Parts: sequence; structure tokens; C-alpha cells
Amino acid sequence: MSTICKLDPEVRRRRTMRRNLLRNPPRIKNGERGAILMAELALIVQASYLTGDEKHRLFERGATQLTQT
Repeated sequence: MSTICKLDPEVRRRRTMRRNLLRNPPRIKNGERGAILMAELALIVQASYLTGDEKHRLFERGATQLTQT
């Protein structure tokens, strides 16, 4: 476990939320658009050049779009 997770439990909670959404995607009415959004969210998680806060903001926006589909 990295030091940042030990110092800030919010970081661990955010990482867990992102990981859980990708492992257990919600049921989406519009399959094609939902698949595109899930692929983009997977790319966000894998992006090493983004900070944790940037990933979290992008992930929140993507999750909001998923709920609107």
C-alpha cells in the first residue's frame, strides 16, 4: 500500500469506488453509449499522467453520464 493511502483514507475510498464501478458496471439501457463510457472510464484509471483528484473528477462526470443514459 502506498504512503498516500495510509495518510489519507479518502484516497483509498476513491480508488475503491473507481475499481468497483469498473468491475461491476451498472445495467445500462443504451448499450452502445454505455460501453463507450465504460471504455473511457477504464482509460482514465490506467492514465498514469493524471493525479488522483483529476481522475476522481473525470470519473464522477462519467458516472453521472452513465446514470443519464
